[in-house]
Amino acid sequence: MTIPSSLDDLDPRNQLLPNLIDQYALTKPDAIFAEYPVNPMSYDQGYRQVSYKALSNAINGIAHWLTEKLGPGDGRGVLAYAGGNDLRYPALVLGAVKAGYCAFLPSPRNSVAAQRSLLQKLDCTTLLMPVPHPPFTAAILEALEEQSVKTLDMPSVNTLLTTDYPDFPYSKTYPEAINDRLAVVHTSGSTGIPKPIIWTHESAVRHINMQLLEPPEKHESQDAKNFGKRVFVTLPPFHAAGLATILMVTAPGKQTAIMPTAVGLPTADALVTARKQTHFNCAFVVPSIVLELSQSPELLDYCSANLDHIYYAGGDLPQPIGDTVAAKLPLMNQFGATEVGLVNSVHAPNRDPLVDWRYLEFHPETGVEFRHISGDEYELVMVRTPEREVNQCPFVLFPDQQEYSTNDLLVRHPDPSKPNLWRPSARRDDIIVFLNGEKTNPVSMEQAIVSSNSEVTGCIAVGAQRLQAALLVEIDNGEKALDVNERAAMIEKLWPSIEQANVTAPAHARIAKSHILFTSGNPLPRESKGTVQRAQALRTYKQEIDDLYIDAEKLAHIDISAANIPAPGGVHDIKQVTEYIRAVILGITKWNPDFSDSENWFTLGLDSLQAITATRVLKHGLNLPLLAPNTIYLNPTVAGLAAALQSLRQASDLSTESRKKIEFQEREQLLQELIEKINDKPSNTAPTDSKDLHTVLLTGSTVYCLDRGDDAQDRQRERGAAYSLAIADEARIPVTFWKADLSRPDFGLQSDQIQELQQVTHIIHNAWTVNFNLPLESFKPQLIDVVNLINFISQSKSGSPRLFFVSSMSSVMNNATTGSAGKSPETLITTTNPAPNGYANSKYIAEHLLAHASKQGIPCSFARVGQVSGSIQTPGLWSKSEWFPTMVMSSLYLGAVPDTLGSMDQIDWLPIDRLAEVIVDLELKNSSEPALNVYHLLNLHPVPWQQVKPLVTSAVEKTFGKSLDTIPLWAWVLRVRQDSASQTINEAEVQKHIQNNPAVKLLDFFEAIDTQAPENVLDTKATAQASEKLRGVDGIKGDWIQKWVQEWSV
Repeated sequence: MTIPSSLDDLDPRNQLLPNLIDQYALTKPDAIFAEYPVNPMSYDQGYRQVSYKALSNAINGIAHWLTEKLGPGDGRGVLAYAGGNDLRYPALVLGAVKAGYCAFLPSPRNSVAAQRSLLQKLDCTTLLMPVPHPPFTAAILEALEEQSVKTLDMPSVNTLLTTDYPDFPYSKTYPEAINDRLAVVHTSGSTGIPKPIIWTHESAVRHINMQLLEPPEKHESQDAKNFGKRVFVTLPPFHAAGLATILMVTAPGKQTAIMPTAVGLPTADALVTARKQTHFNCAFVVPSIVLELSQSPELLDYCSANLDHIYYAGGDLPQPIGDTVAAKLPLMNQFGATEVGLVNSVHAPNRDPLVDWRYLEFHPETGVEFRHISGDEYELVMVRTPEREVNQCPFVLFPDQQEYSTNDLLVRHPDPSKPNLWRPSARRDDIIVFLNGEKTNPVSMEQAIVSSNSEVTGCIAVGAQRLQAALLVEIDNGEKALDVNERAAMIEKLWPSIEQANVTAPAHARIAKSHILFTSGNPLPRESKGTVQRAQALRTYKQEIDDLYIDAEKLAHIDISAANIPAPGGVHDIKQVTEYIRAVILGITKWNPDFSDSENWFTLGLDSLQAITATRVLKHGLNLPLLAPNTIYLNPTVAGLAAALQSLRQASDLSTESRKKIEFQEREQLLQELIEKINDKPSNTAPTDSKDLHTVLLTGSTVYCLDRGDDAQDRQRERGAAYSLAIADEARIPVTFWKADLSRPDFGLQSDQIQELQQVTHIIHNAWTVNFNLPLESFKPQLIDVVNLINFISQSKSGSPRLFFVSSMSSVMNNATTGSAGKSPETLITTTNPAPNGYANSKYIAEHLLAHASKQGIPCSFARVGQVSGSIQTPGLWSKSEWFPTMVMSSLYLGAVPDTLGSMDQIDWLPIDRLAEVIVDLELKNSSEPALNVYHLLNLHPVPWQQVKPLVTSAVEKTFGKSLDTIPLWAWVLRVRQDSASQTINEAEVQKHIQNNPAVKLLDFFEAIDTQAPENVLDTKATAQASEKLRGVDGIKGDWIQKWVQEWSV
């Protein structure tokens, strides 16, 4: 077969993989081996290219590191590694080979029993882990607890890519290393416990030979469709197909592997998001992604327009699902197994891609034959011959065998003109292949249930082409069918043994009470020796099994109501929805209820079955029939999912543009509704004379504080004491506190109080709920307050007080900047692009209400304020609950500070005391002007975080005596999350832990700044000219930070 020669003419069919990579690094060092997301947790920051030179360097780095830590290997030592999907997998496999070791890549989804069995069979006592340690490594450590285990923290990806390592020579030739171990993966096996599969260098060479076979005459090679292409690979590197792709397909096939994020489950939405960040021609996916594409026209249309084709592996697909996708996007099936590799398939001219996407024609040189089993099912067998052996992987594992039976059953194409096309049908050895590509052998579970219950005469687990397992149970009850009450009673009787069996089963194979079916009338079919004939049983009870899954969906609310969790029936009340989501997750996972609303469930250990169960329960409990598991995968926190579900209230399949249109319409309708509530301004009312205003403000004035509580004065004094604030001398500067309700036209005040307020010369409106998760409608009360303040001014009998509104830069965050140097101008901004959240949109509306009032002759000003920091000249504590103090205190606890602040990397903060001076300064200068004044209050001397970070670490070291490391922001966020997830704390200790690591409460915020684009830039030219006080504020200084950190330490 002719393969692209863009790298060089080196024939990979007789090369060892470490040598092949080193050769490519020399001949074409800049050729791209793979691309990984810059942020391993998100696609928002784009992709990072890894050249063959960089890969070779990383391999050398791993080899040197292993030799330093463990000494030179002799080829027999096995090193287990479990981490995120990043460059360390291929680098470790080949780096271990160079250092004389062999990498073992266990699935993080294995049970403790499975991990223990695998590690014991391999005599493996060394575990390599990324930093921070992922939660799933706990199962491996538990499996190793009875052995003398050595753990090592792997170098980071950034270290491997930014450090220049000396060459680590590997001089072996293929004949010398033919039997040396390359890597160890594992399969499910025939006993229910995975078994290790050792790949040697000969395995890899045979796989490459098979892949590069020339197709028969008039046929096309399916593999060749990807040669020289950029391929998005969703299968994880611990999966045999994923590892084979990245090691044995990518380089020999001159492909570039585009990898998904290191964490989370692969989804169709993630595929599309990745494609928008970097180009790729095709995708290698698990079946569940094809299912999602079939259910989402928007995602399917995008893929159809931007991909040449997709191919799937890991499980079978129902015909209607694939037909929907194949009608718009070429779809192909890829057959493979751990023992045989990714078997070469070819396409004949009469293959119809619209309907034959499920069928396979194997290259004749693979030695595949089909042996009849029963009915129309045949088993795939690989037959060994001297001519074909160089292409056949199984006989490296089984050198004494002449045939290898795969246990895979296939059915021939019904069209006689296509006799060589076969589609997968079932597994002869009882392994269930779920729709998401997960596999399980249920035999041990079935045996345990039967042996524990005398009433049970047989049972089989089912779940092929499903996302969840179910159990078909035969009881000693004659041919009588159980009624509803008997069925419920029997389930409760069997449940302890089922629950016990679930403990050792992988997550996707666990049985829920809603997925238990009892036989009736027809006993389970059996072989002569009494063993249940699984395939025949599935055919006999096909309709009942289909009905069971349908009923489980319909009756999902019964499962949750049994736990006394009320279902809101909708998503209008954000508080109820939040409480319900939390209750559902706790009911399903049985976690400690102390986890925060911002903690990522997948980091805490949520598995795919639990995600599916949560989807089913929430779908019914919240009346969201379009809810899909993908929504949970993309919003895996209580707060995040609650906000996302509210957006599904109208329709969950709205496109982004459609949602923006609806949000814009809602904002405009609310604005018009509020404008209609503003009174006309009397024409004979003039603004307050500026000289009087200057006199009152500078020489003394009564200050009125309107607050919602009766004890406003006492609470203000308490707050002042708590934050070390200097309270005004009330004998010299009278301060009056009144309980008020701004939502009422008369503010809820007495007539004499209203009369006294008629003398007010200035109104500064600052009260606003700060919550970025609330929808716009939740801010309507605050906007009514603004309307009532405007109406109060319009009715003033002694001149118009000036109204100054403290707005936010977020009000124009989504503004398409067209002003000076691409900055948002210091004017009223009208845009059809809604702000990113309800809080920001409410500020936008308030600005427009003031603009309307100014047209009525009411003097108004507003300031779009950026980040406000603690004071620098006066006493006053910067609240520890705000994001920056939180970040510093968690960094102290974790021993590391982030290297960047993402979208907030430019430090243009204004200290609170200087901000107050600026606002007064601006008000005095514009007191006699009725026109609308717009200001942008930011520090005019911004400083990048790279310059501020050393000031922070220095202040921490001076105050606490502790030095801080610098790590990537995503790693810092992950460390915050995993530290919280690792705590087993009771209710009495939870506050202490949050005090030590307060960033756990703001994880969504820190994840957002890590993935968002830089914030909209505000023009400050006019504001700077207007305010001498603003011009006098310096850029952030070390003594400011030292003051803040010192105050936080008390």
